[in-house]
Amino acid sequence: MDPTAVKARANTKVTILRGAGTDSFGDPTDLPKPIRTGVTASIIEKSKTVTNPVDGSIRQVRYFIGRVPSGTDIRTGDRIRDERTGAVYVFDAASEGMNAIRGTDIRLDLRRVT
Repeated sequence: MDPTAVKARANTKVTILRGAGTDSFGDPTDLPKPIRTGVTASIIEKSKTVTNPVDGSIRQVRYFIGRVPSGTDIRTGDRIRDERTGAVYVFDAASEGMNAIRGTDIRLDLRRVT
């Protein structure tokens, strides 16, 4: 078994993008510099129902959760591009479970940006 394989059921491969620069107006912009390609990953869309406390309106909130293999070089603010769909996600937080026997996947809280 490949030790770098994602333990969750992988449904795609991703490219990790990193870097920032400035555009012609001096505004910050992301640079699509690939750090690593072909990383096995799991990306799933979830939704939950939330109620606005002010007016009681009910909304459906969509969000994405990703998992990549333990030890993957990924940092907050990096972007990942789904090689299957071309969608790009930014992740805000990552967490890695604790297991004394084997490495566990890194869980990513994702926002789709394209």
